[in-house]
Amino acid sequence: MNILFIEDDPMNRRVVKDMLDVAGATMAEAAWAEEGLARIDSETFDIVLVDLRMPGTDGFETIRQIRARTDAKAGLPIIVVTADTAGG
Repeated sequence: MNILFIEDDPMNRRVVKDMLDVAGATMAEAAWAEEGLARIDSETFDIVLVDLRMPGTDGFETIRQIRARTDAKAGLPIIVVTADTAGG
């Protein structure tokens, strides 16, 4: 399984990568939304993991942009991942 993780925090990316490595999945990383969207343009992924709280373009807008695509990649499965502990 080839997974893209769009997450601005390098420690969070590392923790998820370690877990996915154990499961035998391959994880590509993007440190911000624009990088992730560009990778979706040029690569093939089975699932996209998206952090909701990122500086600049947040996860909500990133998901909107993926869903607004006019190709098959608009239907990529997306899983929201967040380390937000503030509640709300």
